[in-house]
Order: sequence, then C-alpha cells, then structure tokens
Amino acid sequence: MNPAQITTVDNPQAANMILGGRPIINNRMRAQDVPNVMSNRGIKVNSLLRRDEWELMDNDIMAAAVQPLNVARILMANNLSRPLTNIGQLMTLYPRGGEMTAANISLRLHAAGEKDLIDQDFAGVPIPVIYKEYEMDARLLASSRLNGQGLDTSNGVAAARVVAEKVEDLILNGDTSVNLNGNTIYGLTTHPNRNTDTAANYTGTGSGSWTTITNPVLTIAGMISQAQSKGFYGPYGIIAANAQYNQAAMSFFNDGSGTTPAQRILMLGQGSMTKQILFIEPSAQLASGTIVLFQVTRNVIELRTLDQYWPVTNIETTTDDGSLYKYKVMTVMTPVVKAAYGGRSGIVVATGA
Repeated sequence: MNPAQITTVDNPQAANMILGGRPIINNRMRAQDVPNVMSNRGIKVNSLLRRDEWELMDNDIMAAAVQPLNVARILMANNLSRPLTNIGQLMTLYPRGGEMTAANISLRLHAAGEKDLIDQDFAGVPIPVIYKEYEMDARLLASSRLNGQGLDTSNGVAAARVVAEKVEDLILNGDTSVNLNGNTIYGLTTHPNRNTDTAANYTGTGSGSWTTITNPVLTIAGMISQAQSKGFYGPYGIIAANAQYNQAAMSFFNDGSGTTPAQRILMLGQGSMTKQILFIEPSAQLASGTIVLFQVTRNVIELRTLDQYWPVTNIETTTDDGSLYKYKVMTVMTPVVKAAYGGRSGIVVATGA
C-alpha cells in the first residue's frame, strides 16, 4: 500500500457525499488551494486547517491506520479484495455453488454424457460504516499556532487506530449486531460453517498447548487434514493469537537444527508443486489460544472495500459560529467470509492452543 496512492482521491466530490465532506489533500492541489467544509446549514466555508496542516494530519492518520491492518493487508496482497460500487451500497452478495456429478469417460469423441447443473444460491453480507469522531477547538488551535507548537494530530491518530482495529476485528470475529434483512457479518472465527475443534484434538496427542514445542506443527498438520476432508486443498494461511505466535516464532528446537516451530510450519508440504503454507501471522484481535487456518482463495474469504474511504478518510464539519470543528475518521468495508453450497468451509479454527 503506497501512502501516495492512499491519500489521493480521483473524485474529490466523492468525499462530499457525506455531509461535511472534504477532498483529501493530494499533490494535484495548488499551493493556494484550501479545502472547503460544509456547515450544518449547508454553507461551504474554508477549513479550520491550513493546507500544510491537512497534509500533516492525513499522513499521520494514514500511518496510524495502516499499521493495525495486518490481516487486511495480507488479504489484499493475495488479491482477495474487490471494490464496492458506491456509498449507497448497503449489502453485497456472493454465490454459493454446489458440485456436479463425476465426469464421464469414453473412447469416443461424440459420446452422450450425463447433463448436470450445480445447485446455487446467494448469501448477503451488510456493508457498515466504521468510524470514530473527535473535535478540535478553533481557539486552542490558534493558541497552538501562536506559541509555535503546530498542529496536534494525536486525536486523529487515536481515532484512525481504533477504526483500523475494528476493521481487523471484523475480519476475524465478525459482528452480529450489524443486521440487514436477516443478514449479518461473520468473521473467520464466527462463521457458522467453520470447522472447529480443540488444539489437543488436532494434535492427536491429548495435549494442545503451544508451550510444548512440538505441538504447533502437529496442530497445523491436523487442521490441514480437516480442511482437506472438506475439499479444500490449499494453499493455506495461518493467523495465530499473539501469545501462540510468539511461542511458535520465538522458541527453538534443541535438536541442532536451530529452527522454530513457525519455520517448520512454513515447510509443511514443500515437496509439492506449490507452497502449501503461505504465511503464519499474529493478531491481537484473536482470543488467546486461538489459531485460524484458511484456504487463501476467493471462495473462502475476500474483502469488499469502497476505494474513496480505504483504508480510512478524515471528514470535517463545522458548527455555525465556526468555533468548534468536528472530525470523523471513517471507512466503508465488509469482510465476506464464505461457505460452499451445503455448508462446506475452507476455514479451520483451533482453540486451547
């Protein structure tokens, strides 16, 4: 994600679709350009902030937002994202397809075969607005400028961070409080068709704790077998709670190999034509002891994002007397966690690791 690309809006009017919008500062604006904001009476006025202050605010906000988006960044790097149409789109759909019967075989080119169609239906996922608001007092800003302290971006940075953390939490844990016509948002750990068991059962040894250095590899091997039994053959990605990731990545075997459990996990299936495990990454949004393995393909998960607001944008409004300016750091996105027709899932969750 290139910050120069992130902070450029090709359609400045898009940011004004929500009351109080403004174009994000970008390098196509002239030095004398000052963003306009809208008062609650519908009157456009100059922004409280100067152009250089907006540049500082945007840069700090983007840096704060990108850092917590670990899983989102991985999904996008693996081409598991798709743009939404516009701000008016409240729900996105995805097809759930079944399978055809077995293929025919014959020595004849023109041989009759069994005709078939896959069973198919559609599932819906709501698209929420994720946001955090903060305020800036015009007099305090003037005092800060007078004393040479410059713009304090700490509130914008804090707002950006909690928005990004909620995005990450949504991908992993979903949010059933968001409901539209009976459709809700599921995460990797909450989809009703996910495959789930204890780490002890996946290891097959009666012990699942990753404090035992041999258990991480055994756990993942068992989870791969579970995914394959459902018809999902990889490649896979792994997200681990911070404690379990540290146990796998910062413990070393004393057999002279000098390897960690995480390194051995990444070596699983290396004899195949394609790499079986693409990554193992930590997440603070997973409950301790939780491991998630999923097939890194579109039929398992993808993100739907609105380009103008991704990863976040910062919108400004003003009170009528111009003494208090309000800001909203926001994004528009949803994770689409999928299952095949009939409930087969390429997601495997282990608990108690």
